[in-house]
Amino acid sequence: MEQANRQSFGIALALGAALLWGISGAVAADAFADVSPARVAQARVTQAMLVLVPFAWWRGVLRPQGMTSWLIALGVSLAAVNVTFYWALERLGV
Repeated sequence: MEQANRQSFGIALALGAALLWGISGAVAADAFADVSPARVAQARVTQAMLVLVPFAWWRGVLRPQGMTSWLIALGVSLAAVNVTFYWALERLGV
């Protein structure tokens, strides 16, 4: 029974993430009249950092010893994904 609950919870999380990703794209498309895609991506990454870093610190999983360069590369990569996503939305006119 525990396995079924975990699987249902995982499916719900995946569906929620997909829904939020779609909503963020629709909201960002309206924001492009006022701000650039880079600014929207910056706001999104900053908000995510403000939530996820304290959570990771609280859970004790933020241990950068020997992983600092990997964490920096991950941060830059995630920021690049967001910028290109919003840039593509602006170009497509979605």
